[in-house]
Amino acid sequence: MSITYKDSGVNIDAANAAKARMKALVERTRIPGVIGGIGAFGGLFEGAFPGM
Repeated sequence: MSITYKDSGVNIDAANAAKARMKALVERTRIPGVIGGIGAFGGLFEGAFPGM
């Protein structure tokens, strides 16, 4: 007998739906200078700051 994710209370479909909703919200905060996309390292920002 093996335990499944569902048996342990994990709902993969609900998790995927939540991630899709979060992705849509996070993408709206994107500004010039952000390097990478959703799923990549979230703190990476271009080091060139024109006008400074």
